[in-house]
Amino acid sequence: MDNEALETNRDFCVTPSIPTEKLDLTVVLQNKLGGVATFYANLLSTAHRDAFDLNIIYVSDDSSDSKMKSFFGLGREFHCHLSEPAGPWRIAKKPSQLISKAVCLWRNARKVSELISNEPGLVLVNHPIELLSLLLYPRPRKCVVFMCHDVAYLKWAVEYESVIDVWIAHNTWVHRQLLERFPSRADRIHFVRFGINIPNATVWPAHEELTIVYLARLHVLKGIHDLVLVDKHLQERGVRVKWLVLGDGPEREAFLSTIQDKPHFHWESPADAAECMRLASKGDIFLLPSSLDGTPLALLETMALGLVPIVYEFCPGIHSVVSSELGFVLPIGDTEGAARHIQSLDSNRSNLKRIGGNASAFIKANFELEGCNSSYFELFGRYARNERFRRISQRKRIGRLNIKVVPFIIAQIGQYFKKQLTSR
Repeated sequence: MDNEALETNRDFCVTPSIPTEKLDLTVVLQNKLGGVATFYANLLSTAHRDAFDLNIIYVSDDSSDSKMKSFFGLGREFHCHLSEPAGPWRIAKKPSQLISKAVCLWRNARKVSELISNEPGLVLVNHPIELLSLLLYPRPRKCVVFMCHDVAYLKWAVEYESVIDVWIAHNTWVHRQLLERFPSRADRIHFVRFGINIPNATVWPAHEELTIVYLARLHVLKGIHDLVLVDKHLQERGVRVKWLVLGDGPEREAFLSTIQDKPHFHWESPADAAECMRLASKGDIFLLPSSLDGTPLALLETMALGLVPIVYEFCPGIHSVVSSELGFVLPIGDTEGAARHIQSLDSNRSNLKRIGGNASAFIKANFELEGCNSSYFELFGRYARNERFRRISQRKRIGRLNIKVVPFIIAQIGQYFKKQLTSR
């Protein structure tokens, strides 16, 4: 275990600088169930938030699946519904399609911008639509803090470098990637662990038939369909287990159809985090066959419960959380390896208990909510108060034409064709 890799960046370990006068803290996030929403729910759940004037903008569109059951109920909350999908450029073969997409992007960016004030403070961003909004409609009195949750966010960190003042990563490998990409801005790039509400550990001994928990969105990238493959290997090995699948997502119907004749599978979509933890506490092993993640919140929470984690190596940084003494990290797609480890734990319950106890102790020692949130809000206070940290690089605009709708459309179409030509 590389404990040094988990240490908070000492650059900002200074005397707490939470503002004495309330400055604005605006959070923009997608109205979607998942790790990002839960990250913010935890981050804003402690009294640290009261030092700021809090505004939360929930962005959704007609293509959004698995919307949040409810908003946080904190500060001032705004729902920004985009008329069309806010995602990246789709492949378009006709100029009319390109123009339609550019107009859609501009309209969406304007909608978001109307909810972001120019009051002094910070704006926490995660996705391209709010970054584009801040590019087209700058808020010079705001410090723009980009939360780089996993490897998929790196491309946005690069594309919108000129908009971003501060980067924060909670995965050690993602943090190193940011430092390599922006060496001249290393003092604005931070690694900060995020905290969780530490639940009570599972009561031992384990169940006669081990219960394997999957807690994530029902999505191809999260490996939802690998569960059936792992189960098949276990059946072939004569290992009887129960499956508890928790979550929702675009693959729900497809997945449920594959397990309709498998009574040892049980699926639920919990209403809230507390219900998730209540159900997950019934498990013995946490399996996450994901190919894209950063530091999954569900991984930390189930480890705290005492479940033994078996995960794919979706990111090299996962080894700083799941060491050989705390669980198992496998190559992506290694369903046989997952079955092999489950069989080994099933036949050696003392090892199951030992590893689960190690995992629980590690999470409790390193990811306690109050302590981690203190680190985040000390950092927020430092940047919110000091305007010299804002706009530290020259804005790399496409050009002045970006500001109005027609030139913006022309610029976006030009960019699109340039990418098409250079990719050939």
